[in-house]
Amino acid sequence: MSDLKIEEVSKRGIKGVRATFSLQHPVDLVSNLMWDVDQFAKLFPDIKELKLISSQENSQDVHYRIDAVYKEVQYTLRRVRIQRDNGADIEWTMLKGDLRNIIGAWRITSSGDETCGVVYESYVDASVLVPTSMIRKVAKTKIREMVDRVRRATDAAAS
Repeated sequence: MSDLKIEEVSKRGIKGVRATFSLQHPVDLVSNLMWDVDQFAKLFPDIKELKLISSQENSQDVHYRIDAVYKEVQYTLRRVRIQRDNGADIEWTMLKGDLRNIIGAWRITSSGDETCGVVYESYVDASVLVPTSMIRKVAKTKIREMVDRVRRATDAAAS
């Protein structure tokens, strides 16, 4: 995992984290895995419940119940898949929930030769009661585990 880069970032006034890494698999395999709600739930042990509320061709409303370390939280995100010439993005925004706001994305870009670059971004504004710096610290420690699970899942899906 020597290609993994983790950094603190900000978007629309919300602080978050970004992880950049590569996978030895084509864009379609990776984006389909991230788009499949059942497979996605298996990648993240902190997800206690994941329920698809509504779905259209490139849009999903998904309800999450998460063990967020400091407490269990629930929220509903709208996930949108955007196909690009050289890849795909899966972006999300919070519709409602226990947190003030959540936005983020998986950005998967072809690197040629059946490989791709992945950028994961997550921006969370919890509340004044829970410092977002604490959330980012926990998120940064969990990103390495997440990337490892994504690598194993894409390897399994490819075989």
